[in-house]
Amino acid sequence: MSNKNKVTSKDVRNFIEGNMNYLKNISSFVRLASYIKEQAVCRAVSCLECLNAGSCTECGCATPQMFYAPKKEDSKGRWGEMLNKEDWEKYKEEHQLEVPNIDLAAIEVSNDYKDIDMLPPWELRELLKEITEHIETNNDEAEG
Repeated sequence: MSNKNKVTSKDVRNFIEGNMNYLKNISSFVRLASYIKEQAVCRAVSCLECLNAGSCTECGCATPQMFYAPKKEDSKGRWGEMLNKEDWEKYKEEHQLEVPNIDLAAIEVSNDYKDIDMLPPWELRELLKEITEHIETNNDEAEG
C-alpha cells in the first residue's frame, strides 16, 4: 500500500486544521494570525511543484490547504510542524528571513479564494463552527 492510501487520525486532523486555517486566511470575516500565514507561504514556496499540481506529489494532500496544517510535516523533509509565534520570530531572525506583504502572498497561495468569499456570512460561520467543533472533539478524544 502506498503512502497515498494510508489515512491516519493525524492525517484527518491535518486535513481539518489545514482547511480551517485556509478558510480563515481567505475569509474577510475571520483573521488568521500572521505567523501562521507566513509559515504557510514559506511552505508553499518550498513546494512549488505540489502547489502547482494542486496536491502533494508524495502524499496526495490537497494544496494549498496542506500548507496551513500546523502539525503537517513535508514528506521530503523540507519543513516540519509549524512553530509558535515566539519560536517563529526567533527562526526568522536566526535565518534572516523576511516575508514581505504577507497578506498578499497568502492570498496568492490560496489560489481559489474567490469561491469562499461568495458564501453568505452565516454559511461561512456555520462551516467554521462545524470544523472547530470537530477539532475540539478530536482533541478531547486524544487527551482522554
